[in-house]
Amino acid sequence: MKRQAAFLLLALLWTGTAIGQPLALSPAEMVEGAQYILAGKVIEVREQQENPEFVIRVDTVYRGELGLATLSIPLPPQSGRLWAVPELDSRMLFFLTTDEGRSLTPAGNLNWAAFFKDEQVERLFMGARFNNWAEADYLQEYNRFLAETPGRKIPPDGDTEESAAPEPSRRPGEVNPVWFFAFAGIMFILLLVSSLLKKKALTKNINKKQR
Repeated sequence: MKRQAAFLLLALLWTGTAIGQPLALSPAEMVEGAQYILAGKVIEVREQQENPEFVIRVDTVYRGELGLATLSIPLPPQSGRLWAVPELDSRMLFFLTTDEGRSLTPAGNLNWAAFFKDEQVERLFMGARFNNWAEADYLQEYNRFLAETPGRKIPPDGDTEESAAPEPSRRPGEVNPVWFFAFAGIMFILLLVSSLLKKKALTKNINKKQR
């Protein structure tokens, strides 16, 4: 049994290296590097052979602009079968990022999710020791983050279109491009009106002089 578990872990690490994704992150790197940090309850597990995933009902967002109440999160396959799936109805903490297609994906290959007990996490999902960091180190860092970061509650009747991509988070001071183009359009109209008024006044002066 131990040999089989070791083989599965080695296969997962090899897969992550082959496709060029981060192999694993330290506890601090996971917290700092995740674009989206959120909590939610597992409501469905889809164990299809291609693109296995599970569905969560988001209840709290700690980082990132997210307006969706239901999200699908991919699971790594192992020889056509899943070797780790979360329990239904379990509440979990997730560290996620987005790929080039703006789909949500785990921030690392390992230690990117944990199970809640009350308001703290007590064990990792797909957890493994990495360098000098054990499971306890990840849990300590994640619980420190939770204690220092007030989350934003997502109402249960929010948007449930799980295939929709979340709005990208913006840095402080960054302008929404929609507002920028709206402002540019208004300025163009004002300049056009001003030009027409000046042209009309100039024409009126010329007519007066000709009289």
